[in-house]
Amino acid sequence: MATGPASETNPAPAAAAADGDDVLLRVENLVKYFPIKGTGLVHEKEYVRAVDGVSLSIRRGRTFGIVGETGCGKSTLARCVARLHDVTSGRIVFDGQDITQLSQRRMRPLRREIQMIFQDPIGSLNPRRRVGSIIGDPFAIHHLASGSERKRRVQELMERVGLNPEHYNRFPAEFADLQADFGLTYVFIAHDLSVVRHVSNSIGVMYLGKVTEIAPADELFTVPRHPYTGALLSAVPVPNPDLSDQRQQIILAGDVPSPILPPSGCRFHPRCPKAAPVCVAEDPPLEPRLGDGPEHPAACHLPMAEGENLADFRPSISERERVVEVDGSLLPDGAEPQDIAGALPARGEGGTP
Repeated sequence: MATGPASETNPAPAAAAADGDDVLLRVENLVKYFPIKGTGLVHEKEYVRAVDGVSLSIRRGRTFGIVGETGCGKSTLARCVARLHDVTSGRIVFDGQDITQLSQRRMRPLRREIQMIFQDPIGSLNPRRRVGSIIGDPFAIHHLASGSERKRRVQELMERVGLNPEHYNRFPAEFADLQADFGLTYVFIAHDLSVVRHVSNSIGVMYLGKVTEIAPADELFTVPRHPYTGALLSAVPVPNPDLSDQRQQIILAGDVPSPILPPSGCRFHPRCPKAAPVCVAEDPPLEPRLGDGPEHPAACHLPMAEGENLADFRPSISERERVVEVDGSLLPDGAEPQDIAGALPARGEGGTP
């Protein structure tokens, strides 16, 4: 996703205090639940907790990467920020303006400033239309240019991004130049941490609808604090074969729990090598750990110290103690999803692996 006038992040409590002219986007406790049909005779409505209390403050001029396993909520978060989805609760402030509840008509002028750029060109572009026609659509939709002027501006844009056969390998450099020239902010979403590192100034890690860690890109790779981040980094290829042989990949137990009935406390605890009773009982706040600065918060009761190896740890609680799920997917009559967000009691033990 790209926004016009550019992204570095702080977690939301700090972000609220750090607001200034350099803050382009602020997300406060964003929640997005999707209703699904219930089961059983009563057919109560259930909800998929796609995004569950995410807070970010994104500054102009840089690229913020978001990583996590499939289903962690990163794409839903981006669609909510772009107002392609209505939010269940929370607040989105873009360039000082609260856009959370803006109508489609009032959002229309902002579509020039907040845009999604999809990864798959086959799914995003009409193969029956010419490239010039596709690129020219925004000029027509927003009444910015027509006729020969539109063609001229489209050709200029194509030249700016190097759409010439001899320049196809220069895209990363052109990417940086465009950001500086046009004052762009990027939210870059991907599964591959190594790719995100090369294009991002800061990186946020998401797991099961929540942000687990945020840090400057290089710092995240050298001193990860959350065990989930450490596990993800252990799978990133290392170009040096000697270092690669010395490193032990962390294989997480089980699958990602259901976003309909997520675990209580830290949502990563059923798969975490460092899991302890506190991880089941309490949801850890996103805040700096082990002396880190405000730009590096992590949501973990037992953060990783520098040089720690996750492979050396074993959970201090049994598997049975690690499967407590949150109740709240079935709402009382007349209740709305936002009535339960962030304040849910624990449910009895289930069967998450």
